[in-house]
Amino acid sequence: MNKWQTILESKNVSKIFKACKTIHALEDLFIELETDQIYTDLEEGTIWVPYISREEKEVVSQISSAYEDYDISIKLGDPPHNTMHYRDAYRFYNDFFLVETNTILKEMIERTKRNKNEYALVISSEKPIGVILEGEEESITLPEIRACVFVHTHPNESCFPSKKDIKSSLSFFMNGGITEVILSNRCQWILWRDYLLDENDVFALIELEKKINKFYEKRDFLQRIKEMLLKTNIKYELRWLW
Repeated sequence: MNKWQTILESKNVSKIFKACKTIHALEDLFIELETDQIYTDLEEGTIWVPYISREEKEVVSQISSAYEDYDISIKLGDPPHNTMHYRDAYRFYNDFFLVETNTILKEMIERTKRNKNEYALVISSEKPIGVILEGEEESITLPEIRACVFVHTHPNESCFPSKKDIKSSLSFFMNGGITEVILSNRCQWILWRDYLLDENDVFALIELEKKINKFYEKRDFLQRIKEMLLKTNIKYELRWLW
């Protein structure tokens, strides 16, 4: 039987991709300007940078040129009231992505319930395409592409990450990924970074990979995960579907 493999090139995927590239532009601005006074309308792909010097305007112009092909606009001046601080953009991106892919994600879960195979959705960070892949029971091999978002299903009722999942998360975030999701028919495990990845984040994920199986032997395993990630830029949220 042929595996389900689909290339997604839709308006929804383009919107997710554009929002992702907007976050990347925000990060470039933060690195170069060393200011946290950066605001965005993530859905529109618009960024506002107030209060910068003449020299910094040249830097902004260069970054703006680098993102022109993605239809991202960087403006100088006070941001409108409907914008958000760039640190809030990461959590917003999670919900934005989940809403835009809701139909596809439901189909992935339904297929997993029927045949027990894992499915993955990858949204590229290099061009506005998504890829859906079908794996085997309790395993899936992912393509070597840089991604904004990575989602995969679990055939059992648990959406909690395995040791292998945590290892995959580290590689994903180190390559600029923003949001990773594990889906089951009962819950969603959402893991994301809300800032630029640093050494402390890498160390925490390596330690979590080593200890995750031991954590699951304890009733308070969620609290243990929370404490391990508490002082990092890696955040998680568990959402029960009913």
